[in-house]
Amino acid sequence: MQTDPDAQGRGGHLSEPLPVPQLVFVTGAPRSATTFVSDWITQSPDTYCAHEISREVAGMTDDQIMQFLRRCAVSGEDRLGKTGIRDHMHWSNLPRKDIVRLRVLGFKEPVFWPAQTPSPPYHADGFLRKFPARYVITMRHPYDVVASGKHRAVTTATWPGFTTEQHALLWRTAMQQWQSYVRHGYETLCLRWEQLLLQPRTARNALNWFLGISLPAFDGYERSPCYIERLRRQVSPVAGLIRSEHRHYLTKTDIDIIRTVAGADAARIGYELT
Repeated sequence: MQTDPDAQGRGGHLSEPLPVPQLVFVTGAPRSATTFVSDWITQSPDTYCAHEISREVAGMTDDQIMQFLRRCAVSGEDRLGKTGIRDHMHWSNLPRKDIVRLRVLGFKEPVFWPAQTPSPPYHADGFLRKFPARYVITMRHPYDVVASGKHRAVTTATWPGFTTEQHALLWRTAMQQWQSYVRHGYETLCLRWEQLLLQPRTARNALNWFLGISLPAFDGYERSPCYIERLRRQVSPVAGLIRSEHRHYLTKTDIDIIRTVAGADAARIGYELT
């Protein structure tokens, strides 16, 4: 049990002890559905998964990070405070939480940290082990990770200008991180972008079982149901978005770079890089 001096909206004294919820960490390569999964987890009234808080919690103690996560659950400040991307992500109807009810609490952080290491940013490893955390890793066909990143860089002002090699290295880092969690015996669930699209019920059941919660059906905030249905007709479990308009961003040089950096790992888990 912990005391949270920043607790709000729970109808009791601010000094009342709070139970420590199950902690979850969502990670993966950029453009591999990390935001979607964290938003999905947040749909339950008993859960909250904060969005990219590494800058906000830098230098905090473990207890301060936990307090900050609880405050995000109540206020939504981790999403609603990001004016550059808030409207693009359609977070206006974000559900707020009563932190007394929280059974699962966590955050998502895509692998934006240096691509040479599979270690998470700041001291997240120690914080996640302390509570202890469960880990959700998202994977996506590496061609689509790079193509989607290039498209986002063209269409929004908030996306980093990653090169093809940097995108591919981030994909490989996410793969290495997943393998590292498994080697260390951490409770780990890997969700593929293609599975989330083609088998949403199976993915929901996997998340429910892994986190011990009950999630509603969810298509995400970014796209309409009609758009999602069109995507389903274009995707292959092993080849990714084979008829995606975003693939035109990939030149032959880009494909050669992706194969060199990520090809062996991608093939090992069943992705075809033809």
